[in-house]
Amino acid sequence: MKRSDLLAAFALLPVSIASAQVDFTGAWDHPGLFGHEDFNDRGSGPEIGDYLGLPLNEAGIRKAESYSGSWLSVPEHQCTPHPAAYQLWGPNTLVVNTEYDGVRRVAEAIRLEGTFGIDRVVWLDGRPHPPPEALHTFEGFSTGRWEGDSLVVETTHMKPGWLRRNGTPTSERARMLEYFTRFDDYLLVTTIIDDPVYFAEPFVRTTEYVPTTRPAPVLGDPFTRNDGPIFYKCFPAEETTAGKYYVPHFLPDENTLLDEFSEEYAVPRWAMAAGAATMYPEFAARLESGGGRRVAAPPADVAEPARRADGIRSMHVKGKVWAIFGAGGNVTVQIGDEGVLVVDAGTSEMAAGVREEIRRLAGDRPIRYVISTHFHADHTGGTVSLANEPLQQAAILAHENVGLRLVETGSEAGNLVMDTFYGASKAIYFNGEPIEIVHVPAAHTDGDSLVFFRGSDVVSAGGVISTTSFPSFAANQGGSVNGLIAALNRILDITVAETRAQGGTIVVPGHGRLYDETDVAEYRDMLTIIRDRIQHAIDNGDSLAEVRRSRPALDYSGVFGAESGPWTTDAFIEAIYRDLAGDR
Repeated sequence: MKRSDLLAAFALLPVSIASAQVDFTGAWDHPGLFGHEDFNDRGSGPEIGDYLGLPLNEAGIRKAESYSGSWLSVPEHQCTPHPAAYQLWGPNTLVVNTEYDGVRRVAEAIRLEGTFGIDRVVWLDGRPHPPPEALHTFEGFSTGRWEGDSLVVETTHMKPGWLRRNGTPTSERARMLEYFTRFDDYLLVTTIIDDPVYFAEPFVRTTEYVPTTRPAPVLGDPFTRNDGPIFYKCFPAEETTAGKYYVPHFLPDENTLLDEFSEEYAVPRWAMAAGAATMYPEFAARLESGGGRRVAAPPADVAEPARRADGIRSMHVKGKVWAIFGAGGNVTVQIGDEGVLVVDAGTSEMAAGVREEIRRLAGDRPIRYVISTHFHADHTGGTVSLANEPLQQAAILAHENVGLRLVETGSEAGNLVMDTFYGASKAIYFNGEPIEIVHVPAAHTDGDSLVFFRGSDVVSAGGVISTTSFPSFAANQGGSVNGLIAALNRILDITVAETRAQGGTIVVPGHGRLYDETDVAEYRDMLTIIRDRIQHAIDNGDSLAEVRRSRPALDYSGVFGAESGPWTTDAFIEAIYRDLAGDR
């Protein structure tokens, strides 16, 4: 059944709002020996190559086949918890608590306590889901509604995760529906996950729970309870001899574990990559008939979701820092008693709207500083307007290459007096916190800077990160793929996750949604893996046309790719190829 048909079918189910909602509170566990019929998933995890019965499309298969178990040994990923799409399949006791509004005495939310201390809060008070730019988390953002005796939970804003612990992926665009239905002493949970990036159709599975006694905490065992005296802690450590910034992954056709799985279970390699077709009974007949035929998964639905049409909008990031979206490029704003500091100014066309939004946030506080992370017009076009304060022009800070490029391109901002620096960094103290401007050479351009608000714990990344496209650079403007990777690693040196590999230092990208350390690590991993694939092809003597045909960015195109516009997937691949190949 196709994605649209399945979701429509669930939407047509009879709906009735229960006057007395079913009580799920208490402790629940999976029945049976060792906890469940899916013990393999809850124990050591499934084997690499076991992708049968999952609706993975071609991009999902590529992503899964590149996965290395050493991924969890990298410091940036060691503390990663089970994501929402997998949480109920981990070795955990599900504890359900109802939280009440203290004044109205009505259920405000249900808290689902999960493995490794990550709780999911299901809001029942009708609040909307956050805007697209909001930070994603491993537990996502969940809202619930009652349909008869079933609690229906919708979860969005999930970080990239997995369906099974063998690399089968879910993307940041995944959406999850869960139906919690109680039958006396049995709790049935039906989960529907739709992922337009890695799935050919929605994935449906069920699990069941029975009441259990909430276990007492056991010293040193994080699985028994998530509260009380036992606190789950994680500190990244050096677990391998690999160098810093190592990104574990398999290049195409080099994952020997796939051949081992195929030989041990007599499953042809073509069947392992058949995707959604393996979910249906008729596939068994095809498998038995052999013949070496390949069953191709349907193409990925990678259409860009509808963008908000409400123009300029802002969001509090952390501490004294806000982000303004819809200005061409993202604008970062720090507000305090001394005035306003702006990082990047958006386009000239949106400058009036940005200034109006700053006034809404900061009142009549003047703009004292404008920091330009690089020279492109979507980040400097509004500089003249924002810096033009009535009594005193705002100080404009940037690396000297930004000023040179602005003059070179004839930009209006190039006529402004600028305070440029030419070293590795520059620091100022404003609004009660130190602010570091860190030059990252040969990245997006030759003048890129990161801006780190040390007190607020926020990094403004400028052109180094765009969550809406593949990373971009131009050699004729001093950019390079290795410089971009080095800049992303520099951000990882700065950022620190708060807990369970998320939160903590927040990163405002040049375009798109807010990131944290784990998001930056995923973005860095993506660029490193694609770089390595193209370098491997160059070393084998492949031409640009051959590299394009191999689709080295296939498993990431659903999130970052584009077939038209200023930075297409083909342009991204060509830029990396020419940068790495040099004169060859």
